[in-house]
Amino acid sequence: MELQSIATVQEQDVKTWLCSSAFRRLKASCTLAHDKLEPRKQRLSTLVAGRAVAIAQQLGLGDREIVQLELAAQVHRIGELFLHKSLRSKSFLDMTSVEMKTYRQYPIFSAFRLSADARIICDVILKHREYFSGDGFLKNDRDCKVPFASRILCVATEYEELMMFRGFSPEIQYTIQRRMFKNIIGRYDQQVISALMKTIVEENIIH
Repeated sequence: MELQSIATVQEQDVKTWLCSSAFRRLKASCTLAHDKLEPRKQRLSTLVAGRAVAIAQQLGLGDREIVQLELAAQVHRIGELFLHKSLRSKSFLDMTSVEMKTYRQYPIFSAFRLSADARIICDVILKHREYFSGDGFLKNDRDCKVPFASRILCVATEYEELMMFRGFSPEIQYTIQRRMFKNIIGRYDQQVISALMKTIVEENIIH
């Protein structure tokens, strides 16, 4: 029998996982959670998922990691349902310090609201607003201690939220992009920011 390459074996492992009952339960759990979100946050989560996948592909993540990241992105805001409606309708950019203190807890609610079938993506969701610089929402981890998928989801989340709530014109969109790319205080993982830039360039070429 001929030896198979590592890539081929990994590809078969991913296909097996995607056909497994465990994956079907995971997907069903995430679909149910996503459908509970308000329409605007559903749209935002879908945009974030698309952006996160594009960034992950630029960074060469494996197929299984990309699928898990996409599912995490679709449901990363489910914890907002524990918050008052006045907070759910706002961007975090417009919150007072008191509101922000409450809002910063939503990743905890998101991670632990999911069923046991979705535990595989809970750590990604729990830490997706932990900044590379250490001043994240929960201040639990920083730099490389934050899971790579969480770092990707952080950049995708904040970029798409800024675009939805602030990007009313091409000029403002350019300003948002430039500010994120500068990454002056090191809030984001620089390699993730570079990958974000590549996804935006590719979009502009296609359009």
